[in-house]
Amino acid sequence: MKKTLIALAVAASAVVSGSAMAAWSTGGDFNGNINIGGNITTDAPAWLWKTGADQGTAVDLKLADAVVSGDNNVWSGVGKTSFPVLMGKTKAPYSGVSTGMAPQITYGGEGFSISQPADSAPVITLSAFAKDDKAKAGTFQFKMDIMSLANVFWKGGDVNTNDKNAYQTIGDTGKTYGNGFAQNKTYVNSMTPVAIKDKISAILGADMITIPADAVTSGYTGPNIFNRADAGSIQGVYASEYVANSGVLTFPKANTPKSWNANMTVTVSYQ
Repeated sequence: MKKTLIALAVAASAVVSGSAMAAWSTGGDFNGNINIGGNITTDAPAWLWKTGADQGTAVDLKLADAVVSGDNNVWSGVGKTSFPVLMGKTKAPYSGVSTGMAPQITYGGEGFSISQPADSAPVITLSAFAKDDKAKAGTFQFKMDIMSLANVFWKGGDVNTNDKNAYQTIGDTGKTYGNGFAQNKTYVNSMTPVAIKDKISAILGADMITIPADAVTSGYTGPNIFNRADAGSIQGVYASEYVANSGVLTFPKANTPKSWNANMTVTVSYQ
Protein backbone atom coordinates (compact mmCIF):
# COMPACT_ATOMS: atom_id res chain seq x y z
CA MET A 1 0.00 0.00 0.00
CA LYS A 2 2.84 2.41 0.78
CA LYS A 3 4.22 2.11 -2.76
CA THR A 4 0.77 2.79 -4.19
CA LEU A 5 0.53 6.07 -2.26
CA ILE A 6 4.02 7.16 -3.36
CA ALA A 7 3.20 6.56 -7.00
CA LEU A 8 0.01 8.61 -6.77
CA ALA A 9 1.74 11.46 -4.99
CA VAL A 10 4.44 11.75 -7.65
CA ALA A 11 1.88 11.77 -10.44
CA ALA A 12 -0.29 14.36 -8.70
CA SER A 13 2.64 16.73 -8.13
CA ALA A 14 3.46 16.62 -11.83
CA VAL A 15 -0.08 17.71 -12.68
CA VAL A 16 -0.04 20.84 -10.53
CA SER A 17 3.52 22.14 -10.91
CA GLY A 18 5.34 24.41 -13.37
CA SER A 19 4.28 24.45 -17.03
CA ALA A 20 1.96 21.51 -16.41
CA MET A 21 -0.53 23.93 -14.79
CA ALA A 22 -3.73 24.39 -16.84
CA ALA A 23 -5.08 27.88 -17.69
CA TRP A 24 -7.58 29.59 -15.37
CA SER A 25 -11.23 29.34 -16.35
CA THR A 26 -13.08 32.48 -17.39
CA GLY A 27 -15.27 32.45 -14.26
CA GLY A 28 -18.60 30.96 -13.20
CA ASP A 29 -19.41 27.27 -13.14
CA PHE A 30 -16.61 24.81 -13.88
CA ASN A 31 -16.04 21.18 -14.72
CA GLY A 32 -12.95 19.26 -15.77
CA ASN A 33 -10.97 16.03 -15.50
CA ILE A 34 -7.99 15.33 -13.30
CA ASN A 35 -5.86 12.33 -14.35
CA ILE A 36 -3.84 10.77 -11.58
CA GLY A 37 -1.77 7.64 -12.15
CA GLY A 38 1.63 6.08 -12.02
CA ASN A 39 3.51 2.82 -11.91
CA ILE A 40 3.19 0.31 -9.10
CA THR A 41 6.11 -2.06 -8.62
CA THR A 42 6.59 -4.91 -6.21
CA ASP A 43 9.56 -6.74 -4.81
CA ALA A 44 7.41 -9.72 -3.81
CA PRO A 45 8.73 -13.18 -4.70
CA ALA A 46 7.22 -14.89 -7.69
CA TRP A 47 7.33 -18.00 -9.85
CA LEU A 48 8.43 -17.94 -13.49
CA TRP A 49 6.77 -20.35 -15.97
CA LYS A 50 7.11 -21.48 -19.57
CA THR A 51 5.88 -24.33 -21.74
CA GLY A 52 7.94 -26.58 -23.98
CA ALA A 53 8.78 -25.43 -27.50
CA ASP A 54 6.02 -27.38 -29.29
CA GLN A 55 8.23 -30.44 -29.62
CA GLY A 56 5.13 -32.61 -29.71
CA THR A 57 3.77 -31.16 -32.94
CA ALA A 58 5.75 -33.40 -35.30
CA VAL A 59 4.59 -36.85 -34.24
CA ASP A 60 4.28 -38.50 -37.65
CA LEU A 61 2.80 -41.97 -37.98
CA LYS A 62 2.26 -44.52 -40.74
CA LEU A 63 -1.15 -46.05 -41.29
CA ALA A 64 0.55 -49.39 -41.91
CA ASP A 65 1.92 -49.33 -38.34
CA ALA A 66 -1.54 -49.20 -36.78
CA VAL A 67 -2.93 -52.28 -35.07
CA VAL A 68 -6.57 -52.95 -35.85
CA SER A 69 -8.59 -53.41 -32.68
CA GLY A 70 -12.27 -53.92 -33.44
CA ASP A 71 -13.42 -50.88 -35.38
CA ASN A 72 -10.34 -48.83 -34.46
CA ASN A 73 -6.82 -48.16 -35.67
CA VAL A 74 -4.44 -48.05 -32.70
CA TRP A 75 -0.85 -46.81 -32.64
CA SER A 76 1.31 -47.58 -29.60
CA GLY A 77 4.71 -46.21 -28.60
CA VAL A 78 3.85 -42.79 -30.02
CA GLY A 79 6.45 -40.08 -29.41
CA LYS A 80 9.95 -41.48 -29.76
CA THR A 81 11.59 -38.83 -27.60
CA SER A 82 10.66 -37.14 -24.35
CA PHE A 83 10.03 -33.39 -24.32
CA PRO A 84 9.21 -30.78 -21.65
CA VAL A 85 5.58 -29.80 -21.15
CA LEU A 86 5.71 -27.19 -18.36
CA MET A 87 8.68 -25.70 -16.52
CA GLY A 88 8.66 -23.39 -13.53
CA LYS A 89 10.96 -21.97 -10.87
CA THR A 90 11.01 -19.28 -8.22
CA LYS A 91 12.51 -16.03 -9.43
CA ALA A 92 14.94 -16.01 -6.49
CA PRO A 93 15.25 -17.43 -2.97
CA TYR A 94 12.83 -15.68 -0.61
CA SER A 95 11.73 -15.66 3.02
CA GLY A 96 9.02 -14.34 5.32
CA VAL A 97 6.07 -15.21 3.06
CA SER A 98 3.11 -17.03 4.60
CA THR A 99 0.64 -17.11 1.71
CA GLY A 100 0.38 -16.84 -2.07
CA MET A 101 3.50 -18.77 -3.10
CA ALA A 102 2.17 -22.35 -3.27
CA PRO A 103 1.37 -23.06 -6.95
CA GLN A 104 -1.97 -24.59 -7.85
CA ILE A 105 -1.35 -26.23 -11.23
CA THR A 106 -4.25 -27.53 -13.29
CA TYR A 107 -3.97 -29.36 -16.60
CA GLY A 108 -7.02 -29.70 -18.85
CA GLY A 109 -8.29 -29.79 -22.42
CA GLU A 110 -10.99 -31.48 -24.47
CA GLY A 111 -11.59 -35.00 -23.22
CA PHE A 112 -8.98 -34.51 -20.50
CA SER A 113 -8.56 -36.97 -17.67
CA ILE A 114 -5.62 -37.90 -15.48
CA SER A 115 -4.95 -41.05 -13.50
CA GLN A 116 -2.17 -41.37 -10.96
CA PRO A 117 -1.11 -45.02 -10.61
CA ALA A 118 1.15 -46.25 -7.84
CA ASP A 119 3.79 -47.73 -10.14
CA SER A 120 4.30 -45.20 -12.94
CA ALA A 121 4.10 -41.59 -14.01
CA PRO A 122 0.59 -40.07 -14.25
CA VAL A 123 -1.40 -41.05 -17.34
CA ILE A 124 -3.07 -38.31 -19.40
CA THR A 125 -6.00 -38.88 -21.76
CA LEU A 126 -7.11 -36.27 -24.32
CA SER A 127 -9.47 -36.14 -27.26
CA ALA A 128 -7.66 -36.24 -30.59
CA PHE A 129 -9.07 -34.66 -33.73
CA ALA A 130 -8.37 -34.41 -37.43
CA LYS A 131 -6.72 -31.04 -38.02
CA ASP A 132 -9.22 -30.17 -40.75
CA ASP A 133 -12.36 -31.87 -39.41
CA LYS A 134 -13.26 -32.15 -35.72
CA ALA A 135 -15.96 -34.67 -36.61
CA LYS A 136 -13.12 -37.15 -36.99
CA ALA A 137 -12.39 -37.76 -33.32
CA GLY A 138 -10.31 -40.25 -31.40
CA THR A 139 -8.28 -40.40 -28.19
CA PHE A 140 -4.65 -39.84 -27.28
CA GLN A 141 -3.18 -41.22 -24.08
CA PHE A 142 0.34 -40.78 -22.74
CA LYS A 143 2.41 -40.75 -19.57
CA MET A 144 3.71 -37.49 -18.17
CA ASP A 145 6.43 -37.21 -15.54
CA ILE A 146 5.50 -34.57 -12.95
CA MET A 147 8.37 -33.42 -10.74
CA SER A 148 8.95 -30.65 -8.23
CA LEU A 149 11.50 -29.80 -5.55
CA ALA A 150 11.76 -27.34 -2.68
CA ASN A 151 15.14 -26.18 -1.38
CA VAL A 152 14.80 -24.76 2.14
CA PHE A 153 17.35 -23.25 4.50
CA TRP A 154 16.38 -23.71 8.14
CA LYS A 155 18.05 -21.40 10.63
CA GLY A 156 19.18 -23.03 13.86
CA GLY A 157 17.51 -21.57 16.93
CA ASP A 158 20.07 -22.18 19.68
CA VAL A 159 23.16 -24.21 20.56
CA ASN A 160 21.16 -27.42 20.23
CA THR A 161 19.79 -26.64 16.76
CA ASN A 162 22.14 -26.24 13.80
CA ASP A 163 21.49 -24.49 10.51
CA LYS A 164 20.36 -26.93 7.83
CA ASN A 165 20.04 -26.69 4.07
CA ALA A 166 17.69 -29.32 2.65
CA TYR A 167 15.87 -30.18 -0.55
CA GLN A 168 12.87 -32.45 -0.89
CA THR A 169 10.34 -33.79 -3.39
CA ILE A 170 6.96 -32.06 -3.65
CA GLY A 171 3.85 -34.25 -3.74
CA ASP A 172 0.20 -33.31 -3.37
CA THR A 173 -1.19 -36.46 -1.77
CA GLY A 174 -3.98 -34.39 -0.22
CA LYS A 175 -5.10 -33.39 -3.73
CA THR A 176 -5.66 -29.73 -2.82
CA TYR A 177 -3.38 -27.98 -5.34
CA GLY A 178 -4.99 -28.81 -8.68
CA ASN A 179 -3.88 -31.91 -10.60
CA GLY A 180 -0.39 -30.78 -11.54
CA PHE A 181 1.61 -32.47 -8.79
CA ALA A 182 2.21 -36.17 -8.23
CA GLN A 183 -0.61 -37.34 -5.96
CA ASN A 184 -0.31 -41.10 -5.45
CA LYS A 185 1.47 -41.53 -2.11
CA THR A 186 3.18 -44.79 -3.10
CA TYR A 187 4.52 -43.25 -6.30
CA VAL A 188 5.56 -40.03 -4.55
CA ASN A 189 7.53 -42.03 -1.98
CA SER A 190 9.38 -43.78 -4.81
CA MET A 191 10.60 -40.44 -6.20
CA THR A 192 13.95 -39.77 -4.52
CA PRO A 193 15.02 -36.12 -4.27
CA VAL A 194 18.39 -36.86 -5.90
CA ALA A 195 16.78 -38.52 -8.93
CA ILE A 196 14.22 -35.73 -9.27
CA LYS A 197 16.92 -33.07 -9.02
CA ASP A 198 18.91 -34.78 -11.78
CA LYS A 199 15.86 -35.10 -14.07
CA ILE A 200 14.73 -31.50 -13.59
CA SER A 201 18.31 -30.30 -14.11
CA ALA A 202 18.42 -32.17 -17.42
CA ILE A 203 15.17 -30.51 -18.53
CA LEU A 204 15.93 -26.94 -17.42
CA GLY A 205 19.65 -26.95 -18.14
CA ALA A 206 21.17 -23.56 -17.34
CA ASP A 207 17.81 -22.36 -15.99
CA MET A 208 17.93 -24.81 -13.06
CA ILE A 209 17.94 -23.28 -9.59
CA THR A 210 21.22 -23.57 -7.69
CA ILE A 211 20.91 -26.01 -4.81
CA PRO A 212 23.85 -25.62 -2.40
CA ALA A 213 26.35 -28.47 -2.37
CA ASP A 214 25.87 -28.97 1.39
CA ALA A 215 22.09 -29.43 1.07
CA VAL A 216 20.83 -32.71 2.47
CA THR A 217 17.80 -34.63 1.23
CA SER A 218 14.58 -34.90 3.17
CA GLY A 219 11.28 -36.75 2.79
CA TYR A 220 8.55 -35.49 0.50
CA THR A 221 6.42 -32.52 1.47
CA GLY A 222 3.40 -30.68 0.09
CA PRO A 223 3.22 -27.48 -1.97
CA ASN A 224 2.39 -25.54 1.21
CA ILE A 225 6.12 -25.64 2.01
CA PHE A 226 6.41 -22.58 -0.23
CA ASN A 227 4.35 -20.59 2.32
CA ARG A 228 6.59 -21.36 5.31
CA ALA A 229 7.34 -17.93 6.73
CA ASP A 230 9.56 -19.50 9.42
CA ALA A 231 12.09 -20.76 6.86
CA GLY A 232 15.37 -18.91 6.50
CA SER A 233 14.98 -19.01 2.72
CA ILE A 234 13.03 -21.02 0.17
CA GLN A 235 13.32 -21.69 -3.54
CA GLY A 236 11.44 -24.10 -5.76
CA VAL A 237 11.49 -25.71 -9.19
CA TYR A 238 8.97 -27.68 -11.27
CA ALA A 239 8.96 -29.67 -14.50
CA SER A 240 6.57 -31.96 -16.34
CA GLU A 241 7.73 -34.05 -19.28
CA TYR A 242 6.18 -36.28 -21.95
CA VAL A 243 7.46 -39.81 -21.41
CA ALA A 244 9.06 -41.17 -24.59
CA ASN A 245 7.25 -44.02 -26.36
CA SER A 246 4.29 -43.81 -23.96
CA GLY A 247 1.65 -42.48 -26.37
CA VAL A 248 -1.35 -44.49 -27.58
CA LEU A 249 -3.42 -42.96 -30.40
CA THR A 250 -6.80 -44.39 -31.34
CA PHE A 251 -9.07 -43.44 -34.25
CA PRO A 252 -12.05 -45.25 -35.79
CA LYS A 253 -11.02 -47.05 -38.98
CA ALA A 254 -13.78 -45.26 -40.87
CA ASN A 255 -12.62 -41.83 -39.65
CA THR A 256 -8.84 -42.03 -39.49
CA PRO A 257 -7.47 -38.63 -40.59
CA LYS A 258 -4.33 -37.78 -42.54
CA SER A 259 -3.22 -35.34 -39.83
CA TRP A 260 -4.23 -35.03 -36.18
CA ASN A 261 -3.65 -33.11 -33.00
CA ALA A 262 -4.56 -33.18 -29.31
CA ASN A 263 -4.41 -30.06 -27.17
CA MET A 264 -3.71 -29.82 -23.45
CA THR A 265 -4.10 -26.62 -21.45
CA VAL A 266 -2.50 -25.59 -18.17
CA THR A 267 -3.30 -22.86 -15.68
CA VAL A 268 -1.30 -21.80 -12.64
CA SER A 269 -2.70 -19.88 -9.68
CA TYR A 270 -1.48 -19.62 -6.09
CA GLN A 271 -2.61 -20.40 -2.59
